[in-house]
Amino acid sequence: MSILLSEIEKLPVSDKMKMVPASTYGLSATMGLSLSDSALNLVHLQLHPITENLCFSMGLVKIADVYWAWRNNFLASKSFSLRQQQEIQNALREVLRTKTVDGRVDWEKIWAQRGVSLPTLAMASSALERLTPGMREFGLGVLHLGKACWVLESQHITTVGGLIDAARIGIGTIPNFGTFAQRQVVTALKALSSSIATTGSVNWELYATNRGYPMIPKNGGDISDKGGMLGTLLAICNEAIPHQFDKQGWDVFQRRCLKTTRSTLRNIAMSHGVCAERIRKIEESCLDAVRNPLLNDNYCGLEFRIRGDYVAAFRQSRLQLKTLSAPALRESRWLAELAGLWKSSEAEVRQYDRLIIECLNFRRYNLDGFQLEPIIMDRAISRSEAEKLCKQVYAVHEILTGNLLGLEASALLQALRQRGFDGISPKHLATLIDLCSTVETVKKHGVKYRLKLEFVAGRTNQAIRVLHEANIHLHHHQLIAEINGRLPECKRIRGKFSFVNQLCKDDRLQPIGKSGKWTLTEWKMETRPLIEVIDEVLMSEGKPLAFDEIARKVLTRRPGTEGSILLTLRMNPDRFQQASGGIYGLKSWGEIGSATTKPAAIGEFIEDYFKGQGGGAVNFRHLRKAFEEVSGLCPRAAASRLAAHPALEMHPATGSGTERRQLATYHANWQNRPAKNVGKPRRQPLQSERIVAEAKRLVQDEPSGECLLIDVVNILKEQMGICSTSIYAAIAGCREIEKTSRPGEKIKRLCLQRPEVPDAPVLDAKRGGATARWLDGSAGQREPKVTALVEAAFDPNFTTVRRDRELAKCQT
Repeated sequence: MSILLSEIEKLPVSDKMKMVPASTYGLSATMGLSLSDSALNLVHLQLHPITENLCFSMGLVKIADVYWAWRNNFLASKSFSLRQQQEIQNALREVLRTKTVDGRVDWEKIWAQRGVSLPTLAMASSALERLTPGMREFGLGVLHLGKACWVLESQHITTVGGLIDAARIGIGTIPNFGTFAQRQVVTALKALSSSIATTGSVNWELYATNRGYPMIPKNGGDISDKGGMLGTLLAICNEAIPHQFDKQGWDVFQRRCLKTTRSTLRNIAMSHGVCAERIRKIEESCLDAVRNPLLNDNYCGLEFRIRGDYVAAFRQSRLQLKTLSAPALRESRWLAELAGLWKSSEAEVRQYDRLIIECLNFRRYNLDGFQLEPIIMDRAISRSEAEKLCKQVYAVHEILTGNLLGLEASALLQALRQRGFDGISPKHLATLIDLCSTVETVKKHGVKYRLKLEFVAGRTNQAIRVLHEANIHLHHHQLIAEINGRLPECKRIRGKFSFVNQLCKDDRLQPIGKSGKWTLTEWKMETRPLIEVIDEVLMSEGKPLAFDEIARKVLTRRPGTEGSILLTLRMNPDRFQQASGGIYGLKSWGEIGSATTKPAAIGEFIEDYFKGQGGGAVNFRHLRKAFEEVSGLCPRAAASRLAAHPALEMHPATGSGTERRQLATYHANWQNRPAKNVGKPRRQPLQSERIVAEAKRLVQDEPSGECLLIDVVNILKEQMGICSTSIYAAIAGCREIEKTSRPGEKIKRLCLQRPEVPDAPVLDAKRGGATARWLDGSAGQREPKVTALVEAAFDPNFTTVRRDRELAKCQT
């Protein structure tokens, strides 16, 4: 038996324990502890590292092993010093002292009494063991670890559960895992152990209190009490950033994310005396300090805690936006959707758009074209995929820019394939169209895609688009109204003159005479002036035509109105003449009137009519109707011709209403009577005379002696209240006013015709002297004063200014 004991003495303690009866081992070795606590590594006794290493060398690995060796005096028989034996004895007694009824050890008290031995870092507790699986899957950032988080992740310890398991065994020595990082882990595990409820969940507010971190926002409550989600986000930023960062970081965050007028990185860098890259990094750190806790429960290095109900609300918003913006959304639509979710105005959301986009873990991508609206994508999408999508959107914009009238889906897909974008399906094309802010869908005669009118470059292209849509010629006033109706205020047409000038320079557009209407060249419409079309109609017929027939034939060839045709016929007496009954012909045909409209024929008609009526007085109305049938004149023209004829004597009218009648008698000796003046004496100038006088005054008031015709018409319309048609007609009939136009312009200008002055000299400058040449071709002196002025004007000693002054005197 002694030999057996001596052999046992040589065995490791763990083997000795196996040779002891189970009943004896269960009573003595476990010290009455639970199996989980007795099976813990001896590092949980928080012994000195030298003592721990000595125990490990003797095969004492678990707490039960150390206790068995201590109770059986194996420690004294080995190389343990009295101080080490006392240390082990005190550690075991403290474990037994904190034991509960169920045999579990209150390790929190052990940590408080003995501390945690570093760098072994072994920690375990019943609270940590009952942590729920969901809580164990949280990342290490939820524990507010700093540098320790990255060091542990390098050792593949990435979750709270992994850290607890590693601490149960003992973390031990890790590269770059210094005392500061180890103390962070110890503090975090202590606070976590005391914050776990009996159900295994964690009270994170209690955890933050144990760590000494404030809860943000400081005053909790319902989100609606803080101004909704946007107000809550601003409250979080206003409390978290100043608490976490210094004054420089808070100033950078304010000027970049919170103020209405956003400062540039360069301006902020100059005010702080650092480079712009440094400011960018500070801004990114501030955004991470808000974004990571809200979305990922990552408080790595942060010294505050955001309340859980606010975090849940922001995550719900992100989830909804992520569902809506798959794969991307235009910025305006994204902000509108967010405003609807947060029940805020779109203007308020747009004011803090960058802060919201970054905090919800989205990213803004600016497209190449300055006209294109940025698009918002989730940060989970890789940059390469996002940039590829942006290039496809910009390619759609470029293709449609070169196709004014738009393209169908098949043609657009073909154009994209030619640019190297293969594999784009019709469904993906619809997504690209939705992301391209400059494109609209037209569902007329099939589905076509085209640029919105406000993004069509050039007024002429906009006019061509409008004409194609109307499919009919339009007046420039209609074009301006239609274009301005689709453009924002800043892009609208201000003046029609510059607009008309641009239309004149484009060969794709043609003006329809002087009507102000425009048509497309490809329509091949008649665009000559009305006077030429009327002339052509009369020449083709070869005979005078009634006005209705002329109007019908002209309007079938060229757009216009009957009023314009009638005005053209009457205001051009050098080319057209009017016969009886509204019949018109060419002036070159000679007199085309009917013989019955001549004075002698009218006198014969009156004589025959009175003979047929038996002489005496007749009703003038019956006489007029008979003359209408013979002459073909209109009632008004027939009445005026008869009343003005000396063969007829008009009597005052009698009766009223339907009984009103006017009698007329015949003068047999009418050839010897003077012609009658049936018109009333004019007491004031005619309207045309007043128009001409006012137009001459406006032209004379201009220093240049010229004035735009359209300006004169507009001024007279406003001052005199006369329609533009009457003004144009009066000016056209005045020989004293001349219409001119400059080379390359189609806008008419007015100037006064200068009277010929035969005695005005024309001065010819020659080197070394001057000669005067008179308009009548003669030479020599007319008056000494004029000759002196001419010679002085070309004196080589005079300056240019004085020479011009002397020339002006000569012309005067």
